[in-house]
Amino acid sequence: MKFVKETVEIIAFKALNKDIDSKWINWALEMLMAGNEFDSLSIFAGERPPYNQFELHSLTNRVFKDLCIDFSDINQCIINYVHYIIELVKNKNIEIFSALEKLKNLYIDTDYEYLYQFYLFYFAKSDLIESENQWYIDGINRENFDYELDQYFVEWKSLYSAKN
Repeated sequence: MKFVKETVEIIAFKALNKDIDSKWINWALEMLMAGNEFDSLSIFAGERPPYNQFELHSLTNRVFKDLCIDFSDINQCIINYVHYIIELVKNKNIEIFSALEKLKNLYIDTDYEYLYQFYLFYFAKSDLIESENQWYIDGINRENFDYELDQYFVEWKSLYSAKN
């Protein structure tokens, strides 16, 4: 089984019971191109809008079963997804503000306390884009924002381990 990089994100979406959209279908196509040949995956990759959420969630259950993907530990799925986002930032594959928006939305969706600081970083960055000041995190300004966020990423990763 060869997993494409977006698999971690799709697993988190599945664990959170997110609506299926074109991002999921694109993932299925990439999984097929990576050599994962399952009827369920081929059917899923061929879906087109409008998406029937009920049918597609049932189909993704089969896809995940065929791929031997376990999404039962929602907490671990979220932690793995945060690690994935941090790596995207580190490798400059995503803009910091876009990554923070994903993390902020993840906090809103889950209300997991360990994501709260990302929520604050998002709004701090939002304020700093518009003005010289932010009131969410003491001591953070335009000059040190990236450094402080990077330090927080390191701290967060040391507290919460990703698992395959």
